[in-house]
Amino acid sequence: GGNGGDAALAAAELRRGGREVELRCPLGRPLDGDALKAWHAAEAAGVPVAEGPLELHAGCGVVDGLFGIGIGRELDAKARAAVEAINDHARATLAIDVPSGLCADTGRMLPAAVRATRTVTFFARKLGLLMRHGPDCCGVLEVDGLGCELPLDEEFGAAVAGLPSIDALRRGSDSHKSSFGALAVVGGAPGMLGALQLATRAATAHGCGKVFAVPCDPAAPPADLLQPEIMWRAAPPADLDAAVVGVGMGESNEAKGMLAALLERDLAVLCDADALNMIAADEGLQELLRERAAATVLTPHPGEAARLLGCGADEVQADRLAAARRLAEAVDVWVALKGAGTVIAAPNGAWAVNSSGNAGLAQAGSGDVLAGVIGALLAQGVAPWDAAAGGVWLHGKGAELAAAEHGGCLGLSLAAVVRHSSRHLAWLASLRGIAA
Repeated sequence: GGNGGDAALAAAELRRGGREVELRCPLGRPLDGDALKAWHAAEAAGVPVAEGPLELHAGCGVVDGLFGIGIGRELDAKARAAVEAINDHARATLAIDVPSGLCADTGRMLPAAVRATRTVTFFARKLGLLMRHGPDCCGVLEVDGLGCELPLDEEFGAAVAGLPSIDALRRGSDSHKSSFGALAVVGGAPGMLGALQLATRAATAHGCGKVFAVPCDPAAPPADLLQPEIMWRAAPPADLDAAVVGVGMGESNEAKGMLAALLERDLAVLCDADALNMIAADEGLQELLRERAAATVLTPHPGEAARLLGCGADEVQADRLAAARRLAEAVDVWVALKGAGTVIAAPNGAWAVNSSGNAGLAQAGSGDVLAGVIGALLAQGVAPWDAAAGGVWLHGKGAELAAAEHGGCLGLSLAAVVRHSSRHLAWLASLRGIAA
């Protein structure tokens, strides 16, 4: 395809620059068009051309131009052998536009893909580079607009979630705790108190004026002794701006009643974890979601999204964007479908894909932290789109900064994620002239 032509032109340039380079075509030469002209240009530059099975010397560098953004079919045996040869022998691999064997729309491997050291993609970040296997396959990602000044990430629909709108967080010198919202976090059934603590601590760290912990375990301690500023209550207070419900909550009748009562109130509500499972199993709760005038944010992982949509998790993962948009529109909510390349979707059809984060977030409690971050932004008056997209981005950015401090993703501390996410939010606020 066209990427084969790009690779041939790269070979010609390298040869003219005095580099030792060979052009390999394990899937056959291009038959016509610009790609064939590019191959003729490479031959004219003196580049050796070889056809047949791909055999590589160990430690060589590879420019991957086997396939481009158009491939969606499963690789045949010949193509898969070429991909595996690159992965087994290349010292470094530069992928053109999209690593070969990776679906540019979904990030799914077909079923094998080149694991590049670096990927240079053109005009816009393709969704598949940000989701599922994409980050692992593309390595360091670079976007080359080829001289085009249009905001092509948005033009191509691949809007990328990033910096949250933080105008609502502006702090005057005469402000007080009630100026920055009151948030209740409901959860923490027996054995799950940590989920409640992670969410409330994250909310406190991200600027919420008053944070209430509402445990679903009657034997829970009456305070968080590490952060005594978090107030513990037997039920959500009357005067609230937002609520997070579901973190380690369980699915008891009492929990379901508390969820229904919060959904009936005129305040922003974020539903996570067990709240999502109860909603999926109860048509009455689903109807409450549709009838709400206040903002509702859902933060499912693929399994929870599948239960809400009445399908399998594999179907959700096969097209994460479509699944998130379908869920947002079906129950008139904002959705953050968690995973590599978290998808944020709005009830009006708008969507974005998050570009921050790392595998250090793949641990129990990470979602509880995210719920607390988004809940804090909602309580402070941030619009649901900016709270969801910005909260996801901040959460991922905190993981990136924590991993840099820690020396990698392995064993990443969620407390460090919260600390760095909070500091980054304060830093962003200072750049915008907002007292942090």
